[in-house]
Amino acid sequence: MLQSKFLPIFTIPKTAPGDHLDKRSSLARRAQARDLCRLLSAIVAISILVNSKAIAQSVNPHAVSLYNLGLSAYKQGSPESAIIFFKRAADIDPDLADAQYNLGVLYQSERRLKEAIPRFQEVLRVKPQDQDAHFQLGLALIDLGRPQEARPHFMAIAPSSSHFGDAQKKLATLDNQPASAYPSSQPPAISETPPPITTPPTVNNPPPTTYPPPTYQANPPVTQTPNTIGMAPPSTTPPITSPPTSAPPVSNLPNSNVRIVATGFSAPSGLAFDKQGNLYVANFFTNVIDRIAADGSKSPFVTGSNLKGPIGLVIDDAGNLYVANYFGGTITRISPAGISTVIATGFKKPYYLAVDHDGNLFVSQQDDNSVVRITLPKANGTKPH
Repeated sequence: MLQSKFLPIFTIPKTAPGDHLDKRSSLARRAQARDLCRLLSAIVAISILVNSKAIAQSVNPHAVSLYNLGLSAYKQGSPESAIIFFKRAADIDPDLADAQYNLGVLYQSERRLKEAIPRFQEVLRVKPQDQDAHFQLGLALIDLGRPQEARPHFMAIAPSSSHFGDAQKKLATLDNQPASAYPSSQPPAISETPPPITTPPTVNNPPPTTYPPPTYQANPPVTQTPNTIGMAPPSTTPPITSPPTSAPPVSNLPNSNVRIVATGFSAPSGLAFDKQGNLYVANFFTNVIDRIAADGSKSPFVTGSNLKGPIGLVIDDAGNLYVANYFGGTITRISPAGISTVIATGFKKPYYLAVDHDGNLFVSQQDDNSVVRITLPKANGTKPH
């Protein structure tokens, strides 16, 4: 199992030359100690993920598949993508406790405490005696200025748990500390607004949001360039739990069979065939489009800065390949020769693509639950084949 360090979430104020602790106010020392405790708590939470032996269990294969993608994303240094996949797995199967717990820890490490707390509560709904969830939920409640709600969770920590000593210290602190010592909200320096990254919409429909319409750009073709924005894992991000094992796919239909035609992808997402029988596969993590020829050989077709989280693919009658870039919020067109051009921008998490018989390109936006139509120049030959 890989072992890596995790970036500290909080920084400890440094002492300037000549300064002494006895010159600081009591309030400043208390704030410094509180930041240190939060840092240690984040490190403990990550170590739980690194050393966890639990295997996600779910009767829903789609939830398990998304859970596996979350683990792969985290191991490749993309916690934003991991949040997307863990959340979708938990939405499909709320009883998948491992997905709920990993999602809560990731939210907690980003100081998104109001989102982390419901996840730990979901774990306890499924596993009422889960010691890790009790402890992390208690820490999150304290950081939100709700110490009395945290108390029963620390009291639930059994003597045999590795958290028992720390839980007892927290209880002693709660007994001795005046209520005014706890913040009524998150520290002012830390925004409660989630970072503008990759969380998909929740199960409940979000309130309507007005966005500027996506813009069509007649950009000049851009030749292929080496991919410089790949999702390579930084050295500071540790992996989390091991993916659950699963049986190979099987068919339930008579006179049919299932076989694997290619391997070695990186979170394969969109698929599309051209007239020559070539299959194109989008690699979500590495920003590469692979091509599988009719004879089964696989090779990279295009990469570069015009691909940012490629997920949806469609091919028109002229053989142009259109790509929805989930992270980039753009639509890219790739010619049969492999020349890529960004043709539209301003999308909110574009996902699936479709081309109708009149040459219109349709794009689903996951972030605001909408579908956008792009009317392309007829000369491009956009009728689907």
